[in-house]
Amino acid sequence: FKSERDDMFPVHCAIKGKSEKLLRWLVETQCCPLQMFATSNKGSKSSTGKEMDNYLPSLKTSKGRTILDLAMESEDCGILRFLVKEKELSVFEVKDLDIVLRAMDTLIKEQPLIRDESTESKVNSIKIETKKGTSSSAKDNFTKEKTMQAPSNAVAEKVKAAC
Repeated sequence: FKSERDDMFPVHCAIKGKSEKLLRWLVETQCCPLQMFATSNKGSKSSTGKEMDNYLPSLKTSKGRTILDLAMESEDCGILRFLVKEKELSVFEVKDLDIVLRAMDTLIKEQPLIRDESTESKVNSIKIETKKGTSSSAKDNFTKEKTMQAPSNAVAEKVKAAC
């Protein structure tokens, strides 16, 4: 007899409820672990086949879903940033590519527009022209066009590196 329930730890529930504040409190104040403890990791291999002496997999629910599986399903940028950047959990333990791509899409959309120097000089030259009597709509249109374009090369490189 197999149960339909997915038993979870409190950190899983905080992620599922999209509460970054509760997750931080559980981890940082209450010392709830994010990873399973192992007596020996010698010989453990990553998905790339490399040996990982210090690798500790993240806590799993009773159905085998990891903390990052749930975080990526939630598409909550704050929770993902906390787990991956601050707590250094590895995104490579997420097996479902669909979940990863949806989370990546959310993160990219949340990323603020990054302007390079050439863009700034174009905006400044348009501001100068506007002061000389040109209509301000040229500047407004340029700004609107830049915000509607694809992410900058730096963001695109991060996406390529992550895939």
